[in-house]
Amino acid sequence: MSLARAADIILAKEPRLVLFDIGGTLVVEAVQGTPTSQLRAEPLPGALMLLDSLARRVRIGAVTNTAVMSEDDVRGLLEGCGIAAFLEHIVTSSDVGVAKPDPRPLAVACERFSLGADEAVFVGNHAVDRAAAHAAGMAYFDVTELFEVPS
Repeated sequence: MSLARAADIILAKEPRLVLFDIGGTLVVEAVQGTPTSQLRAEPLPGALMLLDSLARRVRIGAVTNTAVMSEDDVRGLLEGCGIAAFLEHIVTSSDVGVAKPDPRPLAVACERFSLGADEAVFVGNHAVDRAAAHAAGMAYFDVTELFEVPS
């Protein structure tokens, strides 16, 4: 599916906010247990174009599970690859104190944008992302169904 079509599918839900998972959704997913000093953000093909297309019409943020990284840490990691510039807020499980599939990280993200879950959609790539979105009352899209993501 084309990136333009992917943006159209997301926007068909008429969200005011699009939240993304990060690893495996916007950037190549790191191997679990990789030391934070060795993490590198490599955008997935099409991620920057999708963000650029969406940023013209909706607000954008991210919600990610990480045991040790704060919003500032994640933003710093994403700055070098161009993704951070599109993300108004980044919510980490470390900052919230619980990880997806608990819906609280998504609820915190909505609070930071002063929007309700019914005004947002979440784009992810794992079962925990889908479960968190549904528990939060938020529409969900699997990035692998929107466009081809290399494995």
